[in-house]
Parts: sequence; structure tokens; C-alpha cells
Amino acid sequence: MFTELTENEYAIGRGEECTVRFTPSEITEADLELISRTHCKISKTPTEVYLEDFSRNGTYVNRKKVRRHKRIILKNNDEISLGSPEFRGICVNKTVT
Repeated sequence: MFTELTENEYAIGRGEECTVRFTPSEITEADLELISRTHCKISKTPTEVYLEDFSRNGTYVNRKKVRRHKRIILKNNDEISLGSPEFRGICVNKTVT
């Protein structure tokens, strides 16, 4: 999945409240089990784009695990994986204005 960041905040996960939502029709049941209801959030400020992990199974940026409840700065074309570094879920292109 490729996401152009046009909004200021995205909730990513399998919960109905998420703006980027994974469902059984899109990924395997085994992958879906690794994704939390609200797995992580991406927030955009005027100068940076941040990712914060809320999951039990981990969020990975470019195959490196993000510590739970830690915020990291994202760069263009960063690859975000949910639950496992092998699950390549999202490629980010940031648009900061």
C-alpha cells in the first residue's frame, strides 16, 4: 500500500476508527492477527512527519523496530511494516507544507 500524506494525522490498524484500516479482504488472517486495533499513528507537522507505535507486536520502519510509545521522524520512501519486518504494509511519501 502506498500512501501520500495529505492529512495531519492517520491512525493505522484493524479498528473501525482507523483512517488506514486493514481488513481480512485485503491481507491474510495470519497477518491480520499481528496488527493491533490501533497499531500506530502518523502525525504531520509543518516541518516533520512522525510515527508513534501503540502495538504489542511492533512497528518497523525500514526493518528496524520502533519502541512502543516512541515517536520517530519519517523520511520520504520509508517502508513501514506492522507486526513483523516481513509484512511490508506502507510506503510513505510525505508532503509537508
